[in-house]
Amino acid sequence: MSDGTSVARPAPLVGEGVSMSGNDWFPLEFDRLRKSKWWRRASDTARARNIMLWGEAYKQVPAGSMPDDDDELAEAAGFGMDVDAFLAFKDEIMAPWVLCSDGRWYHPTVCEKVLEAWDRASDRRKRDAEKKRAARERARGHLQKNDAVPSETANVPRESDDVPGDMAENGGDIRTQTDKTVYPPNPPAGGVSDDEFDAIWSAYPESGRETCPALQARDEIDAAVAEGHGVAVLLAGAKRVAAHVAAGGRAKRIDRWARDRLFLNTAPPKGPTVCGEAWTGPPDLFADAAAAKGAAWADAYLRRCAWRDGALVTDSKTVRRVVQAEIEQILAAHGARIELGAEAA
Repeated sequence: MSDGTSVARPAPLVGEGVSMSGNDWFPLEFDRLRKSKWWRRASDTARARNIMLWGEAYKQVPAGSMPDDDDELAEAAGFGMDVDAFLAFKDEIMAPWVLCSDGRWYHPTVCEKVLEAWDRASDRRKRDAEKKRAARERARGHLQKNDAVPSETANVPRESDDVPGDMAENGGDIRTQTDKTVYPPNPPAGGVSDDEFDAIWSAYPESGRETCPALQARDEIDAAVAEGHGVAVLLAGAKRVAAHVAAGGRAKRIDRWARDRLFLNTAPPKGPTVCGEAWTGPPDLFADAAAAKGAAWADAYLRRCAWRDGALVTDSKTVRRVVQAEIEQILAAHGARIELGAEAA
């Protein structure tokens, strides 16, 4: 905790709303770190515990900071609940940190990296907004051009006040202006909004996000949308991957998924299955399972099973284990069971 001294503290090194949420990648400039005075003089314990604090501070809000609370600092530094052990090294560990006026510790180098990442994200958002604005302007320009003169209009006397100057040069013949049909190009999309990206990011399974920086995923998703793929298509694709993972499958890293346009795959992901998406078993059984576990759960697991002779049949051991554990009583109430297919048995 703070020592209660009245020394004036500096302002926070990072703005209050700055967050690196969804971006787990943190740059470590090893040569710069190794040559720093603090690193050369610090003990191995202080070095190791500081690295843990840097990673935790990067995920805090404001990013790059930690609360002035010995319990939280001890846990974040890897001491667990042994606060006394942390306090024995606190002065050395916190030496490179700055306690600011908001009552939080800030690490100058971590804050520097936070602000660099924040600026890159802000610049990209500005570019996206400018692309969208330019696209709207081009679209409005084409509409105004195409709507200005009806295609059925015949020759207009040159002296008419309604004839634009450039049209008078063609003898007032409007038809010379409309001989060729002009089809405005599709305006390039500027990428997804923050809310749209958050929806896609959240829908994608965590196993496909945990090693991918959010900014890198955003770049690939923006590129896909700029290419003309709709946000709804990506969101639906992300949900299909989530259902696949829930049924025991694996997810590709989200940036590669977007880069390779895998969201366009409408077929069930590759993997063991004995039936398609159609449910061939008793409707009441499916309805009871959906009511108990949710429609998404029923879609992810029951639709991967075929119905044969009063039994659910799957070639996925994971599906069998999950269904048996989660809806055993429902299966019994319907006189049903779940078993492995011949290929998986």
